[in-house]
Amino acid sequence: MELRKIVFRAKCKDNGEWVYGSYIANYNNNDWIVQGGDFFAVDSATVGQFTGFYDVHRKEIYDGDILYCVFNNSKYLAHYNYYLSSFVFVSLNSV
Repeated sequence: MELRKIVFRAKCKDNGEWVYGSYIANYNNNDWIVQGGDFFAVDSATVGQFTGFYDVHRKEIYDGDILYCVFNNSKYLAHYNYYLSSFVFVSLNSV
């Protein structure tokens, strides 16, 4: 059995670059990503968890990503639904 990869990403407050790793929420008035033993203060509005899905180019899809489907010319938002306890893809076409 293959275990699901649990990783988060967020933009670093210092330089705006994406960092990937474990997530610590609201510690010392900051949100943090821990990457290889280094701690990065991050913008909490940019935090997203890896969904376990990949796009056609094998790029990881994270919570908050917007995807475009060429088959039906539609956009979808990757989002974690707490009620369903799963990641869902919400159509942005009706919004």
